[in-house]
Amino acid sequence: MALIDTSPDTHSPGTPPAAMPRARVRRRTRWSYPLVFAAPGLLVYICFVLAPILLAFGYSLTNADLFHPDAESVGAHNYATLLSDDAFLRSLLVTTILTLMIVILPNVGGIAVALLLDRPGRLYTALRGGSSCPWCSAPWW
Repeated sequence: MALIDTSPDTHSPGTPPAAMPRARVRRRTRWSYPLVFAAPGLLVYICFVLAPILLAFGYSLTNADLFHPDAESVGAHNYATLLSDDAFLRSLLVTTILTLMIVILPNVGGIAVALLLDRPGRLYTALRGGSSCPWCSAPWW
């Protein structure tokens, strides 16, 4: 009586035989691997970004200062005072204007130039000629 099966294989190479039982392997769920790799970054983000924001918001609802640590809750009174302050409203206006000028307008202008370069024509040729290397007539990009 032989303990080893000597019958010829009838299955194609690369596929397991149907009679062989599959080993039960404990597999991790699909979301566990990304969570393991993201955990250190999430921990740093929570400690250095979210926690200070929440603490600052909590302090903004009190009348705490550095010289008098005993704080009382004043609720939204600080925010009401802030919104009625002319210096704050002026600085908010200046910040909004600077944001429009420095962030929004260059992005819109860049997209406009990219759309103009997408269509062949006289403006296309002028813009391509103006952005090419004058010594080697190759584009900068």
